[in-house]
Amino acid sequence: MRRSLPLLLLLLSTCDWFGSRKEAPAPEKPVQFSEDPAYLAMVRDRMTQERGPWDRYLSAGGNLVREGRRFKAYVFLRQGISIQQMQSVLVLGKTELVPGESPVAATRELEGTVHELHLVRLGPDLDQHLLFTTQGRQVSGYHVITSVYWDVREAPRGRWEFREVWKVSHAYDPTIPESYSPPDFHYWDVDDDGVQEIVVTNPWKGAPPPWRYRWAVFRWHPPYRRLVPLRGLALFPFRDQEPDWLVWSVLEQQRMQQADELVRAFATSPSCDPSPALLQALAYFPGQPEGPPVILDRDERSCRLRADLASAKERMRMQVELVADVSPFTTRWRICRIQLFRLRR
Repeated sequence: MRRSLPLLLLLLSTCDWFGSRKEAPAPEKPVQFSEDPAYLAMVRDRMTQERGPWDRYLSAGGNLVREGRRFKAYVFLRQGISIQQMQSVLVLGKTELVPGESPVAATRELEGTVHELHLVRLGPDLDQHLLFTTQGRQVSGYHVITSVYWDVREAPRGRWEFREVWKVSHAYDPTIPESYSPPDFHYWDVDDDGVQEIVVTNPWKGAPPPWRYRWAVFRWHPPYRRLVPLRGLALFPFRDQEPDWLVWSVLEQQRMQQADELVRAFATSPSCDPSPALLQALAYFPGQPEGPPVILDRDERSCRLRADLASAKERMRMQVELVADVSPFTTRWRICRIQLFRLRR
């Protein structure tokens, strides 16, 4: 027993009883920033390094939350250029930043000057907040005002990006004050479901239209992350700027028996069906739409979509082909062809 004691002591001395081995250092915790001058200077310096001289112009109140992360939205303007050549950039800034990491999560360059930047809540969840911008630019002596709702999503490789989900452009002649009539936005809960919708006032002449058509209403659809028309597009002055808006407005105009307005939505190209054939197709089945139109495929100058219609006795599927007239001011869509298919219940 005495002889084995030195050997036992030798073995015990080689054991790491007190944690003398060096462990890997813990990762640095992100530093939380508020809208303080030091953080904004960091964002501005980063923008200047990547894109030239920029300066902050606007900030959106509140935080934009995605995937549990919080961001701030800013608008920067390029320095040293004229108003006619002005450019803006929409910036998504990180509110939690590891030292050495870029404070900018995403950027989106825009033509002209962004005059408004807001955070809009369109649902109970934090990821149902959108950004709203209004920008102005000059084109051939006209002023063009563009209003856009933006979604923010995570792109591949951990990057983030702005995605345009709704846009309206309005061009006016500054020498004719009467030509200035941009969209008038409101946010109401029109169907008492606890979630507010985007409501745009519709202009009209003469006797007031029925109540449901006095405002164009758009609802945020979370599963598809898009804004879909709900009602009131028959008198919406910008209805031809998106193909699904135009088809929805035509279905409402058919119920309102506005034949003159329907004809204006039709294309005059020789490759498209004539107006009498299109009117006959619309009059064949005056059913109610089952949800908003669904875009099947789309490029810069053509679009194909479908809308399901239902009456008390049967259901039909309407497939619509549209063509676009693209100008420096905006894009306007026209209906080229309509096909109807009977659906089995």
